[in-house]
Amino acid sequence: MNSVELLVQPDGNIRCLYTDLIDLSALGTLHVNRASHVEFNDSDQTWSVRLADTGEVIGKGFKTRTEALEFEVNYLNNTLK
Repeated sequence: MNSVELLVQPDGNIRCLYTDLIDLSALGTLHVNRASHVEFNDSDQTWSVRLADTGEVIGKGFKTRTEALEFEVNYLNNTLK
């Protein structure tokens, strides 16, 4: 992830994917929740992405972890909008 997308809500709260690219604590008190998990599937030798709160698989069959991580970031950034 080379960029940071910040969603400023009408109440002034800011939502984003956590990153170390910028000091998010400079924006105020942080509240961090895990949104998803990237996991290796031993049986088919691919990577998958699932939501942390529901366990729903949102992407699967990725040949590399990097592909799965890129999908994860794009998917989650789109859900913030």
